[in-house]
Amino acid sequence: MRNLLQSIIFLFCINIFSQTNNFNDCVGAIPICGDEPISYDPKGSGLNDFSSPNNFPPSCQFTESASLWLKIKVATKGTLSFTIAPNNNIDDYDFAIYKPESSCNDLGRSIRCSSTNPQAAGVSALTGLRDSENDTSEGPGTLGNGFVKSLSVETGEIYYIFINNYSQRNGFQLSWGGTASLDCNITCDLGIDVEKDACNTNTFDLNELETEVKNGDDQLDIIFYKTLRDAQNNITRNQITGTTYTTQNESETIYAKITNEENCVDYKTVKLNSVNFQVNNETFYFCEDDSSPSIMLENNYSNAQLNWYDSESSNTPIYTGTTFNPPLVTHDYFIQFAHNEISCTSSKAKISVIVEPKPTLSINTLYTNWFYNQTVNLQAIGNGLTYQWSGPNTTSTDPEIKFIASSDQKGTYTVTSKQNSACETSTSIDLNIYQDVESYLGEDVILCNDSQFKLSYPSIDGFQYKWSTGESTNEISITKEGTYQLTVTTPDGNQSTGEINITFLPNIELSITTPYNHYFYGDEMNLSVNTNVKDLTNFSYEWTLPNSNTIIMEGETILIPIESEEQTGVYTVTGTTSENCIAQNNLNITTYIDVETALGDDIYLCKDQIITLSYPIDGLTYQWNNGETTQSIEINEEGTYQLTVTTPDGNQSTGTISIIASNLQLNEVYTCFNQIIAQAKGGTAPYQYSLDGINYQDNPLFTNIQSSGNYQIHIKDANSCEVKTDYTFIQSFVLHQLFSPNGDHINDEWNLSALRGCNKIDVKIFDRYGRFIYRMNSNNLIWNGKVGNKVLPSNTYWYHIDFNDGITPSIKSHITIKRVKN
Repeated sequence: MRNLLQSIIFLFCINIFSQTNNFNDCVGAIPICGDEPISYDPKGSGLNDFSSPNNFPPSCQFTESASLWLKIKVATKGTLSFTIAPNNNIDDYDFAIYKPESSCNDLGRSIRCSSTNPQAAGVSALTGLRDSENDTSEGPGTLGNGFVKSLSVETGEIYYIFINNYSQRNGFQLSWGGTASLDCNITCDLGIDVEKDACNTNTFDLNELETEVKNGDDQLDIIFYKTLRDAQNNITRNQITGTTYTTQNESETIYAKITNEENCVDYKTVKLNSVNFQVNNETFYFCEDDSSPSIMLENNYSNAQLNWYDSESSNTPIYTGTTFNPPLVTHDYFIQFAHNEISCTSSKAKISVIVEPKPTLSINTLYTNWFYNQTVNLQAIGNGLTYQWSGPNTTSTDPEIKFIASSDQKGTYTVTSKQNSACETSTSIDLNIYQDVESYLGEDVILCNDSQFKLSYPSIDGFQYKWSTGESTNEISITKEGTYQLTVTTPDGNQSTGEINITFLPNIELSITTPYNHYFYGDEMNLSVNTNVKDLTNFSYEWTLPNSNTIIMEGETILIPIESEEQTGVYTVTGTTSENCIAQNNLNITTYIDVETALGDDIYLCKDQIITLSYPIDGLTYQWNNGETTQSIEINEEGTYQLTVTTPDGNQSTGTISIIASNLQLNEVYTCFNQIIAQAKGGTAPYQYSLDGINYQDNPLFTNIQSSGNYQIHIKDANSCEVKTDYTFIQSFVLHQLFSPNGDHINDEWNLSALRGCNKIDVKIFDRYGRFIYRMNSNNLIWNGKVGNKVLPSNTYWYHIDFNDGITPSIKSHITIKRVKN
């Protein structure tokens, strides 16, 4: 048996006691239909079911308080178990099961019983039967765990289940388990099931139905319901009342609740089959050339057939079915629906077949060649009943259509005519749509005086052309202004006429004016245009410059900054009217470097130097502030010089330059230990230095001069001014490692006099133990081997020479005194 705990549906059996019975009593026990879960909330205790001597109270000793009786019948044998689950999980539900010999007056003793108090016993509030238990009775109070052993049942056995809520007043859910199943046929059998047929009506007489359900038992009480659930739950608002009932479907089932004098209730089904045929007369039209005429009707009745008859009086069908293929002859047929199971037929309806001839049809129109904006009229001529036009951007059901010709309406137009929508004829016409002459010629034209112009209309085969000039070609040349008219005629006689005005403008004159034709860098060149065009609103100028730049302007004047010689060349102006009439003129412009730039920056005048000042372009007029008028002048003294250059057309450029005498000189020459250091002052740094006037260096220090001699020092500043010294004698110096002070005047001294130019020299001498013994400076650079009057013996001594000039590195080494004995 399925264990469907999730369902909480309370299902009654198809046959159940009337709700006037008390479910608290055994005689009012609810018969259980099937094995679906049930739920209930028992109220009250009803009668004392154990007052009969053959009915023994539950063996587990519980007292009836809020009780419910269930009645079950076994359909298939097996094990039977169930679980009672209180809704609030704390109620104390008890139960007992009886297997009576006959009825509620012969219950006997309980075969299963449980009265365990779950809270007192410390167990779940669930109770019932299950296979894992061995006891058949438990309780009361703390005894037991809420479950006793499941039942082993046989087919046909009847059991009563007595359920009691001992402590609370909340409902429960009962779900079934085990392998056995329950039988719904468990109660009294009252009345009979009824099936009723109705022909061409869906209204039934409830009194007749009630009589048939009672089946001769007039003591039965009958109430009809739309659903079994409504009948079982006695939902009065869904009762079927009155004396008749009208169904909504071809087959419909209602339910009869039957109650006898003992208040036993049964439920029977009443199946109502209603056949309400609807047939209508119809007419079908076929064309005389239809090769396969066919009539298709609908049969919306699930269990009926459609019969065809050759005449209304005939009872022998010539065809059965919804699709009938009649002969191509005008004739009246008759149809009738007949039910396949009940004796019910519809009335006969007439189906008329009419065979029609094809309609005549033609299209009438003035032309097949049309021009834009003309009103096109197409008329269908024939004896049809309906018309349907189709064509470019056109649909219509009128016999006649009209539209304004345009480019998107060229093409084929077809009209179809029908007789009663069955027999049809179609015909077509091709329309050509051409641009009208007026729009093709376009707006009036204004031409330049020297323009060549033609008027034309496309050359189309069969078309005729007539110009107001008398010419009959599609194109003519225009040589003078005036109004020109053209008429174009199509092959079928349609015409379009248009005209256009042609006007010739006078020649355009342009001239360029400017203050000068020669400009210097930095000038702003002003170019102006003069023209004979009076209306300058739509007159534009385009300048082409020597550097290929193009400037488009609307005014008559252009200002151009002069910046380079690349601006020398031809300046061309092109004037264009709104009619695209063009005139052109040009002007040669020469550009020169301005005098200020040509003279350059201020110049330093070196000693004994002559400077030439000049302007690089000849052929102009020159005026210096010193009165000279030559292109260049020579300068040997400082001062400010100004030059004004004048072009042949009077444009001028003036520039000045300052000549500054250089004060570059040699400040000091310092020699030390094969080195020369030169110090410059005045002039403009940075300086460069040289000993030969050829090879210059940035460093004022010359080192490693290996040979003695006279050296001349050259100094050059940033302005290339140069000074040179008188010759300076440099004595090459070698630092000796030994001397012998013997009084023979040969190598008697350690002589460092060649280092006299090292003004800050400091020489210290130490013995071999590092003790200081002697010191020399630039005023005394000769040592005779004595310290005071003491003669030092032959030995090696150490020295330390510091130059203290920040340039010459210190020298550390040794000197040996060697004395020769006599």
